[in-house]
Amino acid sequence: MQTLRTPSKQWQVVGTVFKIVFGMALLLVAVILLFVTFGSSTDYYKVMTVLSGSMEPTLPRGALIVDVPVPLAEVQVGDIITFQLPDAPSVFETHRVKAILQQGIQPIVQTQGDANVAPDPWRLGLVTEPAWKVVAVIPGLGYTFEWLRVSGAQAIAAIALPVILAILWIRDIWKSSGYYNARHKARLQ
Repeated sequence: MQTLRTPSKQWQVVGTVFKIVFGMALLLVAVILLFVTFGSSTDYYKVMTVLSGSMEPTLPRGALIVDVPVPLAEVQVGDIITFQLPDAPSVFETHRVKAILQQGIQPIVQTQGDANVAPDPWRLGLVTEPAWKVVAVIPGLGYTFEWLRVSGAQAIAAIALPVILAILWIRDIWKSSGYYNARHKARLQ
C-alpha cells in the first residue's frame, strides 16, 4: 500500500506564487482589453500605438498613447494631436502643433514631429470636431495592443480568459472538497 504524498512546503509556496502571478497577469490583460474596448466604443478617449520614430523621444516607437477629445478652437501651439493625413484620410498621424496659421472654429495649423528637422509639408485644416489631444503615454505597451488588435487575439482572449479562470476556480473547489483527495488515495492503493 502506498501512502499519499503531500507536496513539500516549498512546492506549496511555489504553487501559490505561480497562481498569484498568473492570476495577476490574466487580470492585467482583462483590464487592458476592457480599457481599449471601452475607449474605442465610447469616444471618451482613443488608444493608439506609436508606429514611427517621428515623435521621439517624447513618444517612443511602440508606446501606447491615450488621446482625449478637445474642441478645435482650444488647440494650442505645443499640443500633441492625432489627426488624419490630408492626402490619406485612412492614415493617422500624431505630431506637435508648431504654429496656428488661422484661428477660429476651424483653425489651420502647422504640425511637426519632434524628431523631424522640418515641419510637415501640409497645412492642416482642423474641420471635424473634436481634435484628439495626447494626454498619456505608456512606453512599450503599444506593440501588445497592436498584436491584440490586429491578430484577432482580442476575441480569443475575451473567450479564453473567463474559461481559464473558471477552470482554475473549479479545480480549487474540487481540490478543497475532499473528493479529489479520496480519489487520489484510491488510485494509489
